[in-house]
Amino acid sequence: MGTRFALVGDVHGRFEVLAEALDAARCRWGQFDFVLAVGDVEPNRGHDDHLGVGGPPR
Repeated sequence: MGTRFALVGDVHGRFEVLAEALDAARCRWGQFDFVLAVGDVEPNRGHDDHLGVGGPPR
């Protein structure tokens, strides 16, 4: 069997939701070799952390 991976996008700091989705995917398809996150991950500790993150205006 080849390499198995999960591809996720635009997490926007919602890591609890990501973990639940990956758990459900593992139950359905088995273990992944790696997870590739693309788009906006935004690992901010709180609302004010976004002030130091560069990006286009909304």
